[in-house]
Amino acid sequence: MPLSVSARLLILDNSSRLLLAKYLHDHHEHDLPFWAAIGGNVEPGETLADAAIREAKEETGIDVALGPAVWYAEHEFKIAGTLYRFQETFFVAHLTDEGSFSCGGRPPLDQKTLMDMRWWTLDEIINAEELVYPISLPEHLPQIIRGEYPEKPITIEA
Repeated sequence: MPLSVSARLLILDNSSRLLLAKYLHDHHEHDLPFWAAIGGNVEPGETLADAAIREAKEETGIDVALGPAVWYAEHEFKIAGTLYRFQETFFVAHLTDEGSFSCGGRPPLDQKTLMDMRWWTLDEIINAEELVYPISLPEHLPQIIRGEYPEKPITIEA
């Protein structure tokens, strides 16, 4: 089974809102759009932290101050008929300025799959009618917003 190791970012603004991206993978087994933390695969020779910073810039055009790795999740799903195992490490990140984000610098694959981005409050995440991943985000995000970070990444439900 192919393995995908990725870095995801919990990018928070000064109002404690979380930046989420709306993705649609046309070959995903559910074929539905979903919201998820910004991030992507670690490239050869990169650390998880390096990948997180690169992904923030590629997907949003913004610079972030990277904080600690706080969560880890593993899950499997099919894309184009192939079952993949995903290992995701989530980092806290804060804006270095309050500039707006852009979808302009995305790689070709992201241009096909990334549909939208917006800031979400915790209440909006809890009451979302659309799919939001990780599904345990409403359970674990309050601690992050309060600045309560685990000493090492905790395993969460994807």
